[in-house]
Formats: sequence, structure tokens, C-alpha cells
Amino acid sequence: MEDATIQKVVSFADQLESTPLPLPASRTDESNVVGQAAQSFNVPAPQDPDTPYVGYIMGNLRLPPNGIKDPESTGACTQVFTVVRCQPRAFEVAYGDPHETEGSLHPKTAQRFLLSTGDQFRIPPGNAYRLQNH
Repeated sequence: MEDATIQKVVSFADQLESTPLPLPASRTDESNVVGQAAQSFNVPAPQDPDTPYVGYIMGNLRLPPNGIKDPESTGACTQVFTVVRCQPRAFEVAYGDPHETEGSLHPKTAQRFLLSTGDQFRIPPGNAYRLQNH
């Protein structure tokens, strides 16, 4: 196969390096608890605009009680999450309003969902999101 490429298809947990999420100076009236993240896969979107696939990012995120992952845009990638452990309806995902500027999230217009252990959610390309473990 001349067109074959080497791709990472497995990510072992004991080989992931977790790093603390940043605590922005703008977060002044909320919890200062942050989580840790480790990236397993970062597959960029194809360069060909006619390709119907998007890029994606996968990894592990640990968000302790009262922890916050501040707003971030996914860019051209999608992200998929599974809530592994939390109190019932205590894990909040907030999405930016799709009618506002791509990649922005405003607290007053964000669409929010409260999730429980075992729930899953995704962040589509071009969206901003924020996570909080209440």
C-alpha cells in the first residue's frame, strides 16, 4: 500500500501526562478549583473542504467537586465526553449560543445542561463550552 500512513489508534492511560487546567485571572467571584487534562488524540480536520469529516480531540479530564473548566472554543474539531463520576445532576456543561459569534460563550445566553454519572455529551466544531462540577 503506497498511500498507507502510520496513525495512533490506542492510547494507554499509564502513558498519559495530565496537566493542570489554567486558572484565568478573570475568574474572581467563583471557585478557584481547577481540574487536570491529558490529551490522547488530536486529529485535525482534513484540509480538503469537500471531505465530510471533522477533526476531533480525545483525552481524559478530571474535574473535582467545585472544579471549573473555563470557556474554550473547539475550533474546527469536535470533542466527546463521558461523565465518569459526579453527584446526580451536578456536572454542568454550558454551550455558547449558536446565534452569537462562533466560539464565544456569554454566561447570560449560554445553554446549560446538568448531567450525572454515565451521561455523555459532545461539543461540535466551532462551539465554545464551559464545564463545572457543582
